[in-house]
Amino acid sequence: MLIEDFIRYLQYERGYSPCTLEAYSKDLSQFAEYVKAYREGRFDPAESDADIVRNWIVFLMDEKHSPRTVGRKLSSLKSFFKFLTKQGVITTNPLRFVVGPKTSKPLPAFVKEADMENLLDGEDFSDDYE
Repeated sequence: MLIEDFIRYLQYERGYSPCTLEAYSKDLSQFAEYVKAYREGRFDPAESDADIVRNWIVFLMDEKHSPRTVGRKLSSLKSFFKFLTKQGVITTNPLRFVVGPKTSKPLPAFVKEADMENLLDGEDFSDDYE
C-alpha cells in the first residue's frame, strides 16, 4: 500500500514520466519481495534497516546487476524512505548512510602526437591563418 501511495505521489505531485514510475515501482517491489523472503513474508518499511538494504545490494551485485543499475535501484529506495519519513510513517531514514557501489568511469581518449601533428600541419589551414 505504501509503495502505491509513493508512486501516486510521484505521478501526481512530482509529475514523473510513466517510464520512471514503472522503474520505481519495479525497484521497490523487488526490494519488498527480497525483504519478505527474509521476514516471514512481511514487508514493513518501519522494520527495515541499513543492514537489510546493504544485504540487498550485495544480492543484486551477486545476481550480476551492473553497479549503475544497483545505484538506480538504491536511488529509488532512498526516495521512497525519504517520502515515508516526510509522511511520518517512519521516524528516521535508515538509508541516509547507505552508499551504493562505485561505478566505473571511462578513461579519457587522447589524440596521438602524430595525428595531432597531421591535423595541425595539414591542408585544412590556409597560409594566412594566424
